[in-house]
Amino acid sequence: MQQKWICLNNPLLPMAEGILRRQMQGEKEGRGDYTYWQIQTPLFFRCMILTLNPPRVQSMVQQQQQQQQQQQQQQQQQQQQQQQQQQQQQQQQQQQQQQQQQQQQQQQQQHFYSNNVSLCSTSVIRYSVMNGVRSQQPRQI
Repeated sequence: MQQKWICLNNPLLPMAEGILRRQMQGEKEGRGDYTYWQIQTPLFFRCMILTLNPPRVQSMVQQQQQQQQQQQQQQQQQQQQQQQQQQQQQQQQQQQQQQQQQQQQQQQQQHFYSNNVSLCSTSVIRYSVMNGVRSQQPRQI
């Protein structure tokens, strides 16, 4: 004989009332399947003491526990997925920042070249003294 306290919140009340109805019917018919007390609490919870003899009641409780565990696992998976999405977003942001930095560097380079185009494109006159003769050699850079 296992005795368990099960506090049932509003969503589970119909099932509890069904169990209570079956138990009352069983008592009328002389079948004492399980003992069951119903207590009305001030917090509008119905707390029941179940003496779990039949395996079907145990299986109902186990199913509820399994469902709760599955829901918790699903929530954890969703949280993990959200974390992964956040990480991906952060990576994308980092990539965008890198792209922006590259664009800035390109702009700076273009700015440098545009300022110095006049110097680079013109021929630089180099005076070199060769054999005592001064020669002008235009040279493109």
